[in-house]
Amino acid sequence: MIEAAALTVGLPQLGDLPERLAFAAAAFAASLSWQSLLAVFGAALARGSGQRLRDLTTTFGNVVVIVLGMLILMDGLPQQAP
Repeated sequence: MIEAAALTVGLPQLGDLPERLAFAAAAFAASLSWQSLLAVFGAALARGSGQRLRDLTTTFGNVVVIVLGMLILMDGLPQQAP
């Protein structure tokens, strides 16, 4: 939720307050559904798999988060003119 609130402040494309609140509410709902899916998947994985598969999925998830963060960071950096 903190990320959605920060984005509502930092994104110039968002309009006035109602549009920003709608964006934050939609981001919250999307995050809640995603986190619920991950919790169900994680519970199923913990019951029926070995440590190796859990380590693999943990590493994969961390790599995805790092790559997405780097993409957001690079998109936010000012572009240098040649």
